[in-house]
Amino acid sequence: SVQESGILEMWAERGAPKGGGEEDGFREESVCLVRLDLGEPASGPPIQHQGHLVILGTNSLCLLEMTSNPSLGSRLELPGTKGPLRAFSLPNSVLVAAPEGLWEVDVQTRSVRHHLQRTVSMATEPASDGQGQVMLASGDSGNPLFLYKQGGEIQDLASSGFANAAEWSLFADRFVLLWRNQLAYLEGETLRTQELPAAVVTRPVYCPESERLTMLLSDGTIRSCSSAGERFSFVCDMPGVPTT
Repeated sequence: SVQESGILEMWAERGAPKGGGEEDGFREESVCLVRLDLGEPASGPPIQHQGHLVILGTNSLCLLEMTSNPSLGSRLELPGTKGPLRAFSLPNSVLVAAPEGLWEVDVQTRSVRHHLQRTVSMATEPASDGQGQVMLASGDSGNPLFLYKQGGEIQDLASSGFANAAEWSLFADRFVLLWRNQLAYLEGETLRTQELPAAVVTRPVYCPESERLTMLLSDGTIRSCSSAGERFSFVCDMPGVPTT
């Protein structure tokens, strides 16, 4: 677990048995095995990269080294940013996004391969396809979107009527953005907009086997559709309003 204060703790789920009040029963308590201090507030949860856990600080990142004595190593400082940081695993590097710019880094050698001084809006959560592309929103007025491609290449995207900061962004079989009852999907270099039957309440779940999104909607229904917001099918009614 990583606290906002930058304290990392590693837990064992099964600890020593203790009496539970019943004659033949006992309960098992979790035990904190390791406690580490990042030395600065954490920007968010760790990400996995090439079998390692990358820990995000305020303006730096480091690897969690799982040896017999776990420690934080390979620390890389990113001067010029105050965070928060968002990081994404690319095939051969890690992309770090902050309001002040983008860094493509090799965390093991602590080297920056590419640094782009382009403002990024964190109001729209960046999304990665897991293959070397990350979609981000610019910090410039109008909230235009762009793709970062491994190697430092930038591709600007046309919004085609989707001008709001997305509530959720994800990669299904394509990049998808959602805001209330609007779904935008990337087709070529343009975001196409599709109107949904009702507003989306929580982050959708994508099933790669069926190539469909499952959505909880504000009209009290759960429905599934394609990643382009088409071919809707009814799943069920909800007994109440979901929060997660």
